[in-house]
This record gives sequence, C-alpha cells and structure tokens, in this order.
Amino acid sequence: KWCTKLVFVLDDKLTLPRALTDELNSHRGNVEFLYLSGIEFVQSSTERNIWSKVHRMWHYIYLHHLHDAEWFLKIDDDSFFSAISFHGFAQYFNPDNASYYIGHTLMHEWERRNIIFNAGACYALSRGVLRRLGAEILSLATFQNDTQRNDDVYYPLPEGVVDESKKRLKWEWRNYCVGNRKYAQEDPTMGICLRSIGINPINTLDRAYRQRFHIFRPNDMATIKWEDSWFWRYKDKR
Repeated sequence: KWCTKLVFVLDDKLTLPRALTDELNSHRGNVEFLYLSGIEFVQSSTERNIWSKVHRMWHYIYLHHLHDAEWFLKIDDDSFFSAISFHGFAQYFNPDNASYYIGHTLMHEWERRNIIFNAGACYALSRGVLRRLGAEILSLATFQNDTQRNDDVYYPLPEGVVDESKKRLKWEWRNYCVGNRKYAQEDPTMGICLRSIGINPINTLDRAYRQRFHIFRPNDMATIKWEDSWFWRYKDKR
C-alpha cells in the first residue's frame, strides 16, 4: 500500500533465478531490476566497492524515478522495514523539503573526521534531498571522475619500517565527496556528499529517546552491553 516501487540493485555479474524474478514481478507489477555494469569488484565479504554501486543507484533513481514517489529508501536485503511505521513518522514532513536525510545516525567519526552520517542498512531521502543530490553532485563530471582523489593516500612509513601493512591512512583524504575512489566507505561518503551541500541527518529519536532505526537485530539490541564503544559513545543515555 505504501510502496510505489521496489528496485533491486544488482551487480551485472550476478543473476537471480528466473523463478524468483517472476514471483517478485507478480506483486502488483511494481518491481524493477537495475543491473549496474562497470563495478570493479563483485560485492562480497572480502572485496567490496559498495559506494560505487550506491551512488550509481541514486543517480539512476534521480534520473528515472524522481517524480514517482515522495520518499526514497535504501534498504539492505537483510534489513526489516515497516512501510506503515515509516509513513506514520514521515507524514508530518514535506517531502519536497531538501532537509530530510533520515535514518540511524552514527557519530563515531565525528571527532576524528568531522563526519556525521546515517547507517547504510536503511535510510531515507526526501524527494527534495534526492533532487539536490542528483543535480548538484551525482550529475557532475568532477564527481564521477575525480583524477586527484581516486585512491587512498597514506603517510610514509617510519624510518626503518618496511612492513606495508603498517602504513597509516590519511583519513582526511577520505573526507571528499567523489565517485570513483576504490573502496570508498559507502555510508560515511553519503554523509560527506550530503553535508557538502548543507544536508545533515535529522533527529529520529522518539519522545522516549528511543531509536526508530536500528543497525542490529532486535535480539542484539536487547543484549549488547552498554560501554564506551563506537556504537554507544554518542547515544543519548536517557
């Protein structure tokens, strides 16, 4: 009822069984499959280039589906999403306002890299945000092919050290909004790009200071120990 269209985004090196695609297409005819080409690595647990996949996905949605919906969500295939609950939350917001970048906000890179972003498992963009993201960033040739920042940069090894694994990454090099850097982190880079045009995550806590979006399984949320870790450090303690 609340979802206009489902777009499954796949590396063109992967294929889905015909029976599965037929079953998905039988649901109201609102399922689309987007196969992206030119991604250097198949998405796997060891070799990932997720940002390359995601920014191309958003550019496609901007070009072909901007006027088909009010809200656009990036949802991992192992995430649970309640369209009814989201509708109840988003009904008070103007979808054409370019301020609504909604999700589970992570702040553990705030002090080191001055980055605040929403976790990539599930987040939402208003139509206004997607319009600005597509026009002001994703469509630019300088974003799609930044020849100066397409690789990570490291500090030189200390004198006498030869082990390449000891190299220290220049984190500030990863604070640029670019589209062609290998292994760019997906969700932080999304936050960097949106912040570059003045868009930051909004507060999605409920009135009891509880999270509306979660990055762990429900059982894990009940059992994870509260400690001074990357996850808990900036969470509201109420």
